[in-house]
Amino acid sequence: MQNPVTTRSLDGGSGNGELRGDLRLQGDAPGSGSGGSFGEPVRDTEVNQMAAGAGVPVKFGLGADYGLNIFTAGYPKSTKISCDTGLPTDPVEVTATVTNSGLSYDAASGLYTYVWKTDKAWKGTCRELNLKLADGTDHLVKFEFK
Repeated sequence: MQNPVTTRSLDGGSGNGELRGDLRLQGDAPGSGSGGSFGEPVRDTEVNQMAAGAGVPVKFGLGADYGLNIFTAGYPKSTKISCDTGLPTDPVEVTATVTNSGLSYDAASGLYTYVWKTDKAWKGTCRELNLKLADGTDHLVKFEFK
């Protein structure tokens, strides 16, 4: 499904026109398969198990570089959910020590990485991370915190 979006450059540089395109997750993240899912180390087809308090890189592609202002205001955000999701579980094998969450884009791979800083207080709970894009589409990933 394609979701049109228009972005405007606000940096005062030469890019003050509009960029029109489709903003959608692409299935080109390593390990993501096809169909517009997330790439390793997390998957949206399972509950990702990890230690509470760690940072986790959430990788995804949009098919192009849309800059770093790709999320709806107030997102990404997470909400507590039931751990009884019916999905298989899989341990997250790559975590990071970070002090804050943040988004970056790697031009070489064409992938965005949102490093999500989790809270130690979430131990023993499950949460759903929503990476709601500027076009209004929700992209959800579930986690269980050990």
